[in-house]
Amino acid sequence: MTWSRRASIGVLATGAVLLLTLIVQTAFGSGHPWGETAFYGGALAYFLVLGTVLIWRVPGNRIGWIFALMGVALGVAGVSGSVGSQAGALFNAIGSAAWMGWLGAIFLLLILYPTGHFLGGLWRWAGWLTLALLTFGVLGTLFSEELCIEAGFDACDVWADNPIGIEGVPNPEYWGPFGLLVLLMLGLSIAALVARYRRADRVQRLQLKWFLFAGSGFVASILIEVVYSVGGTEPPLWVRILNGLGLLGIPIAATLAILRYRLYEIDRIISRTLSYVLLVGALGLVVLASIAILAAFLPSDDPIVVAVSTLAASALFNPVRRRVQSAVDHRFNRSRYDAPRVVERFTETLQEQVDPDDVVEGWLAVVEDTLQPSAVGYWAREA
Repeated sequence: MTWSRRASIGVLATGAVLLLTLIVQTAFGSGHPWGETAFYGGALAYFLVLGTVLIWRVPGNRIGWIFALMGVALGVAGVSGSVGSQAGALFNAIGSAAWMGWLGAIFLLLILYPTGHFLGGLWRWAGWLTLALLTFGVLGTLFSEELCIEAGFDACDVWADNPIGIEGVPNPEYWGPFGLLVLLMLGLSIAALVARYRRADRVQRLQLKWFLFAGSGFVASILIEVVYSVGGTEPPLWVRILNGLGLLGIPIAATLAILRYRLYEIDRIISRTLSYVLLVGALGLVVLASIAILAAFLPSDDPIVVAVSTLAASALFNPVRRRVQSAVDHRFNRSRYDAPRVVERFTETLQEQVDPDDVVEGWLAVVEDTLQPSAVGYWAREA
C-alpha cells in the first residue's frame, strides 16, 4: 500500500472521529443544534469521502487532498466552535483558523481543478500568491494577538487575548488589507477557472462547465455579502441560502463531472457507490414502512414484525438493486448503459451488410462507443 493510500485512510479516520464528536456534543447538549450538526456532518462526510476516493484512485492529483483536508477543516471548525464557547479562547483560535483554511482551500480548488496543477505563465504566479494568502490567513488567525469571541454583523463586539498569540500579529479576519486580498483571491480563482475552460477541448469543457457554474455562484454569494457589509446592513435569508448552495455546489459539480463525463476515469466506482447508498436508503424505507404497517395489527416488539420486515427487504434486494443501478447508469454512466444496445444494433446490421469495408467501419465504431480507447485500428490480411 502506497503512502498516499495510508494517508487517505488516516484522513478518513480523523474525519470519522470528528463526525462522531459532533454527534456526541449535540446529543449531550453541549454542541450545535441538530440542524447545524446535520449540515456540518453531511458536508464533512461528503468532502471526506469524495477526497478519499480521489486520493485512492488518482494519487498524483492534488484535488483529492484538497477535498479531504477541507472535510477535516470543516470538522475541526465545528467541534472547536462548540468547545470554544465553553472552554476558552484556545479552541476559538483553532476553530477560526480551520474556517479560514476551509474558505481559502476553496479558492485554491477553483484554481487547480481538475488537473491539480497550476496553469502556465502568469497563472502559476497567481496560484502561488493564492497559496501564500491562504497560509497567511490560517497562521495569522491561529497566532493573532487577540481573538474575537463575540462577533456582530460587521465588527467584533468582544475581544480576548489569544493564549498562543504573538504580540503584534493582527487578526486577519478583521484586518482591512486582508479583506482586499481575499477579494483579489476571489477574482484570481474565477479568472483561472475561466482561462482553463477556454483552453479546454470539448470533453474537458463538459467536465468543467458545472464546476464553473458552481464556483461562480459561490463567488457571487460572497460578493453580495460584501456589498451588504459595506452598506452596514445584515444580508437577508436568501443571500445566506445562496451562500450555502454555492458551497455545497462545488463538490456536487465535481461529482457530476466524475459520474457523467468520466472525469478521472473513476465513474464506475462512484456510480456503484451511489447505487448502493440509494439501495440501502430504499431498503431502509421498506423496513420502516413494514414495521409501521404491521405495528397497526401487532405489538411493535413482536418477533413477527421484525421477521416480516427483514424478509421483505431481503426479497426486494436484487430487484431494487437492478432498478437503482440501471437508473444511475442511465443518468450518469451512459457508456455502460448504451454498450449492450450498440452491440445489439451492430449485430442486426451484420445480417444486411455485404461490403467488408462497411462491416469493418461498423466494428470500429462499436469498439469506440463501447470501450472508448485512446486509439483504434485494424489489420487485415490480403486475399
